[in-house]
Amino acid sequence: MKVDFTLNGKKRFIDLPPHATLLDIIRNDFDLLSVHPGCKRGYCGACTVLLDNHLAASCMIPLFHLKGRTIETVEHVLDLPGFRDIELGFLRTGFHPCKFCAGIKVLTAEAILREWEHPKTQDMRSYITRNWCTCTAPTPFFEAVQFASEYRERRGHAARH
Repeated sequence: MKVDFTLNGKKRFIDLPPHATLLDIIRNDFDLLSVHPGCKRGYCGACTVLLDNHLAASCMIPLFHLKGRTIETVEHVLDLPGFRDIELGFLRTGFHPCKFCAGIKVLTAEAILREWEHPKTQDMRSYITRNWCTCTAPTPFFEAVQFASEYRERRGHAARH
């Protein structure tokens, strides 16, 4: 099956069997290793990506669902100007996720900030259930994202002047 999509800001075209998963495509065909196979059932969060700005378990997405879609991995988000806001939010609150979930937490923070300009704790609660890792408590993550939103707002304001 031939499918075109955007991966990390670049148009891509691939011809694979329709049952190939986004997880396998990202790792095997594009050599992006931040996306990890975990449970392969969509529960653990190890294979999380942004799909059209929303968190998605790449192990559950077959090739035929990718046509015209936009996929972003943590490699891409780390290169965006907004990553610095997330990084500063994490540093300011002392939020230090483990190596297993650091990329997932960055993607989660980015997804939240794309949805809400000033996220509140209740806005973010559903996002933290997408990852099995319990290395950090939810409250420091919420605070880190709230600080990141402040940094993003300031940076956006400074860019306009």
